[in-house]
Amino acid sequence: MKLKFYKETLVFFMSTVCFGLNCSAVESSSANEISTQYEATRASCARHRQAEWFQDAKFGLYAHWGPRQFLWEAAPKGGVLWDLQEGYTPGEESYKWWKEYWGDPKVVGMKDIIDQWNPYLFDADEWAQLAVDAGARFIGMHASHRENFQLYDNPETIWDSVDKGMHRMDYLKALADATRAKGLKVTVGFHHAEAWRIYTAVHEFGDGAEAPDLYLDPHTSDGDRFTENFMDDWVQIANSAIDSANPDHLCFLAGTPMGKINEERYWKVFSHFFNKKGNDGVVVIKNQTYENVADDNIGYDNHERSNYPKDHISPNVFQVDLTIGGWVYQSYYEDKNFNHSINNNPHQIRKLIDITSKNGVGMWNFIPKSDGTIPRHCKKVFGEMGEWLAINGEAIYATRPFYTHGEGPLVAQPKNNFVKATGADRRYTRSKDGKTVYCLFMDWPVEPTVTLSALGADAWNVATEDIANIQMIPGSTDLSWTRNANGLQVDMSSRPNHDFCYVLKIELKR
Repeated sequence: MKLKFYKETLVFFMSTVCFGLNCSAVESSSANEISTQYEATRASCARHRQAEWFQDAKFGLYAHWGPRQFLWEAAPKGGVLWDLQEGYTPGEESYKWWKEYWGDPKVVGMKDIIDQWNPYLFDADEWAQLAVDAGARFIGMHASHRENFQLYDNPETIWDSVDKGMHRMDYLKALADATRAKGLKVTVGFHHAEAWRIYTAVHEFGDGAEAPDLYLDPHTSDGDRFTENFMDDWVQIANSAIDSANPDHLCFLAGTPMGKINEERYWKVFSHFFNKKGNDGVVVIKNQTYENVADDNIGYDNHERSNYPKDHISPNVFQVDLTIGGWVYQSYYEDKNFNHSINNNPHQIRKLIDITSKNGVGMWNFIPKSDGTIPRHCKKVFGEMGEWLAINGEAIYATRPFYTHGEGPLVAQPKNNFVKATGADRRYTRSKDGKTVYCLFMDWPVEPTVTLSALGADAWNVATEDIANIQMIPGSTDLSWTRNANGLQVDMSSRPNHDFCYVLKIELKR
């Protein structure tokens, strides 16, 4: 990467001023710096301890957003231009569409699309408020996605949102500041390891030299080894984003390409982050990547969509990244995908319940439009989740797994997820102190008296006389119940006044 000229000039100017002032201000700043606690080694980073706030949070939001999304938004159908590499490959549908809509990719490439991106309606406070309304505990965006464009002021490249595009600002920092102002945690995501594959075809065209900082070192095969320069830039992008946004949570979701990065580069980023955040810092890495960082308390595994434990509780806390519709907004979603039951409630709440019961944390992508606005459907769905959590949140937030995650016909996560779930499908969580157990129903049960097999005398090692009371949330009326070896029988003839997913609260005397 090359330093921006005006920033080089500023550094020179400040150095001159500093010399004239005997650098007293700089010396004062250095004296107050936090001493380094972590070195850039696995052994040192393994001293890190996982943050309890993340396990308590259960639910966050983030966005795939940027000029690549602007390019993709106008595409006529899903799949076209999902991968920029296809847009540069003659014969592919994406290439044909790009040529018809934007012009020949050899002439109008990604470097030119970036200059046309105009997120003039971006409102950091509106984005942060979406998280508040949803009941999410953290929110953020990708600092750099597959197109290798940074959404913050990166001092070592002009290919960032402060220097390129039609509406220039540091989006990452703006959202981070708005998020903290609302008392939420900040996440920053990275997909920039994918850029190597994305821009392979650009170099095959022979056009990579036009914007080397954007299109990366020359390479003509996805299988080419990452260059030392590329891996150094990978570190610089991650660390400068950390400096810009001061996040609480880092997400590396590039998957397989991350495994091509030398391990020592990981520790340069993780140690930099941990030295800023200590044990409050959370690192999440896609589960196909390198070694399982959860084994050493360094971070957490991420599973995409439905690829998390299907029928058991994970011994380690994990994260699942999900989305409503596609990963980025397309106009046809308004009429097609958004109307599908899988992209609405109660399905989204059911997913959160299932993830929570298995020791997971759900992070939903909220697909903002390229102009910065949030689709009305996303506001609706996440608003409904927030309303549900306002009533039933004690069964989700700061809970821990029960001895079993659930019971019912869909006790194992089905391929069609939970669209067809019924009142016979139930999940369990418990309070941290173990004095309260929650039974979360995917739908209202048909029978007025329900038998909870997991809470029977033979299955649950709690004496019947230690059960203090059972109530429906919301409510303060004790429900009638009996218990035998086969289960806990509860009278559920009175239905709460809300639309989906219901919670029984079982309190113990001890």
